[in-house]
Amino acid sequence: MASDTVQYVTVASTGNATDGTDLTESRSSLSACSSGVRGIWAGGISGGGTNMNTIDFTVISTLSSVDDFGDLTIARDELAAVANSNVGLIAAGHTSTQINTVDKINPSSAADSSDYGDLTSSRSFLAAAGSTSRATFAGGWNGSSTENTIDYGEFATDADLSDFSDLSVARQQLGGLSDSIG
Repeated sequence: MASDTVQYVTVASTGNATDGTDLTESRSSLSACSSGVRGIWAGGISGGGTNMNTIDFTVISTLSSVDDFGDLTIARDELAAVANSNVGLIAAGHTSTQINTVDKINPSSAADSSDYGDLTSSRSFLAAAGSTSRATFAGGWNGSSTENTIDYGEFATDADLSDFSDLSVARQQLGGLSDSIG
């Protein structure tokens, strides 16, 4: 179900999520990442079934509004995103089929995304995680089967991603996280 609601939790204390603000457009199956200063949402699918190229952002410390950041190179849903303080990578997803496109943004400067490179295979429903220097994208659905592939790239170098390793079991619709930001 498409929604424009942004909720947040304060990690330092227990409690339920709180309504923050609203995205610029209602959508589902979108991705999100953070530079530590800005929260960024990208892509998705509208309630009417249209793939979206919208990128939104908010300043995390205030959550007072969500504003238009720019556009993805290709409208899509079921994608994944990861960022450090200088670069955000938004990868893969679904148009009428799965794609391997990786877009690049500068989280501190609102603008349209640019081409970064490609994953080793086309897929949707994948996970992303990163360190201060490296981005990884894992698993996903290639249109006929679930994948176990893990790809990686360096935030500072625009290029096609490389095979990093494999998940122990092929998975899709999974989440990723790391102990690093910035």
